[in-house]
Amino acid sequence: MFHSITELLMDYWRARRGGRPFPRRSDIEPSGFSQLASRVFLVQRLRGDVIFRIVGEEINELHGAQLKGQSLLGLWRAHHRPLLAIALDAALRGATPIVVVATAGEVRADAPQLELLFAPLLGPGGGADRFLGCCQPLDPAIAKPIGALSIARLDGVRLPAPVRPRLATLDGRRIA
Repeated sequence: MFHSITELLMDYWRARRGGRPFPRRSDIEPSGFSQLASRVFLVQRLRGDVIFRIVGEEINELHGAQLKGQSLLGLWRAHHRPLLAIALDAALRGATPIVVVATAGEVRADAPQLELLFAPLLGPGGGADRFLGCCQPLDPAIAKPIGALSIARLDGVRLPAPVRPRLATLDGRRIA
């Protein structure tokens, strides 16, 4: 179970996706999640990096900087960046959102945690190269700015598999 903010944005992504593997960037309307807008971001995979395109105000405040145009990977500790990049690439290939539980600083039991959703989108060129996401602090007393992030846990969000008809046979004859 994820934070209610994460669940709301995930539900919005699923609704905009319809029967397709991904929603298009043009399918995303901020009015559809206006109550979450301050915690929402849009990033684009670009030349080996992931760049912020739209950033909610609470996320900028959390990091103590304006993040638009900045690297998402740059917010993470150096040794966590490759793992996050691999997870994001897998999410794009698999058309599956991921949720990252991160800590501010090193991974410790008492470190403040955040939950980040990355839900893949198709860009205007038709390729999967963007993410609709949100960032939700799980500790209300988190100190700002939070500093470099560490991955505490990665969760792939499994979408329901389509029902596939099966053939049944009895004594070598197809019966259904």
